[in-house]
Amino acid sequence: MNPATTALVLIGYQNDQFATNAILRSAIDDASRTDSVLERTLHFVSHVTATPMTVIVPPTELTQRFVSATNANGILWKLRESGALLPGSKGAEPIPELLAYGERLVTIRGKSGFNAFRNTDMERELGTRGIRDVLIAGAITSLCVDSTARTAYELGYNVTMLTDCVLSGTAAEHDLYCGRMFPLYARTVDSRTLLREFQGVAA
Repeated sequence: MNPATTALVLIGYQNDQFATNAILRSAIDDASRTDSVLERTLHFVSHVTATPMTVIVPPTELTQRFVSATNANGILWKLRESGALLPGSKGAEPIPELLAYGERLVTIRGKSGFNAFRNTDMERELGTRGIRDVLIAGAITSLCVDSTARTAYELGYNVTMLTDCVLSGTAAEHDLYCGRMFPLYARTVDSRTLLREFQGVAA
C-alpha cells in the first residue's frame, strides 16, 4: 500500500458524536469506547499527515429535504428529531482536533445520510487524486462506516477497515462487523499494525 495512492476517510468525527457533551454519545453502550476510538484515530492521523496520504473528512449534515424523504420510523428521522448533525450547527462541525490540520485535510460536503459517496464529490475526488486504496475509520460501524466502505469496494478500490478506529453501538456489533461482515469485502487491521507497515515501506 502506497501512501501516495491511499486515502483515509474519517467518517462522523463531528462534535455531536465525539465531543464530551455530544448528543449521540448516549447511543454508545460504553462511553469509554468513544474516547478510545478517538484517541487511536488521532494518533493514526498525526502520523499519516506527515506522508503523502490523502485524508478526507465528509461531515454528515441532515438536511430537512433528505430526512423528509425517508421513513419517519427510521434512524435518520430519529437523528433529526434529536437535533443532531443539523446543517450549520456546532454539533455538525468536525471536531477541533481535526480542524487544527486545516487545509491538510480534504473536506467533502453533501453527505446527508449514511453513504459518503452519495450526493458528494467523493468518487471524483478519489479519481482525480489517483487513489487505489481506501482506509475507513469512524462512526457508526453498522451504518455510515459499512455503507461507505461497501460502495468503495464496489467501485473497485482496495478497502481497509481500521478495526480499532471504528465506533460501534455495542461491543457485540463491533465483533460481528469486524469479525464477519467487513472481511467479505475489505481487509481488517488495527491502526498500529498499519502504521508499522507504512514505516516499513518508507524504509
